[in-house]
Amino acid sequence: MEDFSKPVRPYRGRGRETYVPRTIFNPAADVLAGIEYVEGTFKERRDKVNLFQQQAEQRRIDMQKLVNDTQRIDQTDTIAKMTDQFSNMVTDIYKADIASFDGDRSDYLVKANNAQKVIGDFGKVIGVVDELSNKFKNMNPAEQKKTILRSQFMGEDGDRKMEYLKFLNDPSKMNIRIQGGDIVITNDGKDLFNGTQLLNSVKAGNNLIEYADNYEDQINLASKEAMKGIGDLAIIRQYQKMSNDGTELTNIQDADYRKSMQAYAENLKNSEKIDALINESTFQRYADSPEVFNVKKHGKLTKDKIIEFLVKKQFPGGGYTTQKVVTKEIQGPSVLDLRKMSLKEREQKLKEIKFQKELEEELAPKFKNEVGDKYSKDLTDNFLTARKKYLDIQIAVKQMSDYTDGEGNFTQEGINELDKFYPGISDLELNKINTPLTLKTTLMREFLKKDDKVKGVDYDTFIVMNKDYENFLKEQEGATSKGGAAQFNTNQ
Repeated sequence: MEDFSKPVRPYRGRGRETYVPRTIFNPAADVLAGIEYVEGTFKERRDKVNLFQQQAEQRRIDMQKLVNDTQRIDQTDTIAKMTDQFSNMVTDIYKADIASFDGDRSDYLVKANNAQKVIGDFGKVIGVVDELSNKFKNMNPAEQKKTILRSQFMGEDGDRKMEYLKFLNDPSKMNIRIQGGDIVITNDGKDLFNGTQLLNSVKAGNNLIEYADNYEDQINLASKEAMKGIGDLAIIRQYQKMSNDGTELTNIQDADYRKSMQAYAENLKNSEKIDALINESTFQRYADSPEVFNVKKHGKLTKDKIIEFLVKKQFPGGGYTTQKVVTKEIQGPSVLDLRKMSLKEREQKLKEIKFQKELEEELAPKFKNEVGDKYSKDLTDNFLTARKKYLDIQIAVKQMSDYTDGEGNFTQEGINELDKFYPGISDLELNKINTPLTLKTTLMREFLKKDDKVKGVDYDTFIVMNKDYENFLKEQEGATSKGGAAQFNTNQ
């Protein structure tokens, strides 16, 4: 066999010229070079495959980490099932990733993008659902009645809103399914909404259901404006009161804001700011009604209820408050001192009665309008006159405290003095009129009646109408009539 490894000797021909062959054929070198090329190409591909596998595995690990982050200590069965489903998605995407090596990766990219979006939105969606459900369930039934707007359950969209309400009240039946790159929330087998819609809606400040606004800032501003200029109408009275045993003296301050309260309410009625707040939200918050708001039907009611709320808030004592300032122990007063203090208290009570009469004079026309459908005009006029007599009787009975025996019963001397103003009262048996209740009842039965000179009504009619009148005063003034005593009669 020829040895191709030996050096080639040049051929020397004639003329002693040297001949060198143009081509040297070395098949072993060519085969070796070919083998080396193939081995290099295989190694390069193998390295490429290994690198791709490593990168695909890292992508799988990164996505699985996103799945693991969705797990919670308090997770429900639904959340646990979704976590398992996400893990299966990661495995499928990893397989699609490997299968797409040196090929079309569009299927893998679609699956990977959808998975990243769904897994990334899942935790946000569950968090928002928890927040919305807790907000609803943390309200008691009374709050839900006032704050959940009723109009949203009317019309074409009403059924869907009602499904949302049921879902928020009990999300335990919630299930989730994946549709492309979206999470679809279902409840009791019905599709409710997808995660993207929910997140975008909440981000824009909306909710699954509509709640009433409270307009607190606007209402406070209207109240502040209505308070302007009414402080000067208040009446402040200060006096001292002795304890029954004469050992303590208390400084007392009475604040009568009833005229201020009336002016405040009137300012609110004329307030454009209050008018601007008449809507479904304020109707449900302030009016105790189960109906759906209609501005023509409920506009005035809503305004009246807002004003009523603000008046009670601004004047919690009904416009009349009493404050004990200082109480101090003193030595027992003399009989003369006690007499003076008693007289001063009676004078104070007389002022209160007179002030009450002034208020009732102002309110008389309004009362007539209020009861116009219930009582005739003549009957109402007669009652209002009887009401004045009734206040005089209260004064008279209180004044009788100067004429009592050791047991606190009225004496015949006092009854005889009272007869100057209520003729005939001394003709009755003393034991039937010697207490405040029996004397007051007897005077009312005898002197509230209508006669030829003065209007009035009989006792039974007065009791019925006076009950309506007292309720009317509570609504208008926030305070019942206050009695007092200074003289037997205001004309004395």
